[in-house]
Amino acid sequence: MSENTGKQIVELVRHNIRPRDIMTREAIENAITVTMASGGSTNAIIHLVAISQRLGMKLPLETFDAISAKTPFILTFARRANTRWRNISRRAAFPR
Repeated sequence: MSENTGKQIVELVRHNIRPRDIMTREAIENAITVTMASGGSTNAIIHLVAISQRLGMKLPLETFDAISAKTPFILTFARRANTRWRNISRRAAFPR
């Protein structure tokens, strides 16, 4: 997965595609949904708010509450979790 991520980043740079070009409100809300579904860390909230501010978007904490209220908790990424990401990514229907 990390190798493919690196290759994709290189392609984005080659095509002069900047984070601002692809980090839309929908993408941020998708990241929040995945974070909530996976029991994500409070660090994700801090980073997503900061990213949104850099993009000129307002991202109030109420947005996290609203998305959390409608998002089922489906897994955990805790170190001792029995479920591996590889197994989940094959079966999960994360929003795109």
